[in-house]
Amino acid sequence: MSPHKSLLTAVVFALLGLPLHGQVTAVSNLAQTFSTTHTVGDSGGKNFRDAISFTTGATVTDFSSITVYGFGGGSIADFSINLYSGIGGAGPTGLIASTTGTANPSSLQNYVYTTNAPATLLANSTYWVVASAPTAPASAFFAWRSTNSTAEDGGALSGWSLGDTRWASLNGGTSWSGLGGAIPQFSVQVSAIPEPSTYAVFTGLAALVGVAFRRRIKR
Repeated sequence: MSPHKSLLTAVVFALLGLPLHGQVTAVSNLAQTFSTTHTVGDSGGKNFRDAISFTTGATVTDFSSITVYGFGGGSIADFSINLYSGIGGAGPTGLIASTTGTANPSSLQNYVYTTNAPATLLANSTYWVVASAPTAPASAFFAWRSTNSTAEDGGALSGWSLGDTRWASLNGGTSWSGLGGAIPQFSVQVSAIPEPSTYAVFTGLAALVGVAFRRRIKR
């Protein structure tokens, strides 16, 4: 698409009040009541990793970022969040996206981890948010705040939901198991991708606007 058509398309979207790849929170439980924390990193000589899932709605989206709520302890310096398409007893499978964010979280707050490269989330699919700190020294950890509620916050995109079962590893990722109990608190941010047919309509409108504009200039 030429720069002029791209600009006109953006103008049409703006006039109609529609976002052009605008980032939105797709699903979240950050507003749910706090219950406990889950350790990611070293505690008692064991290296803990945590995973929780979310399921997308009926529309394909671009993954943007994950926000997690918690605080750091000790000298943690390699805390990270990655996104996978599956998980089992041997651990997460199918890396979808690695992220960049605060490797050494400290005070209690929301921490945002942004994708390093474009990643598409398919419709009606389940993905796993995996938190780890593989080289954390003794007593260095991230305390991931969690809730006993299985509800999602208001405002989620249609059809999106959070998983009710947390998976964890107590031995640095060698083996994993599904656990009950509190759900880690997090949110998923995405950019919507217009359906091809919808995008074609708006591009056509932009072209018509361009023709009318050029005719007006000639007159």
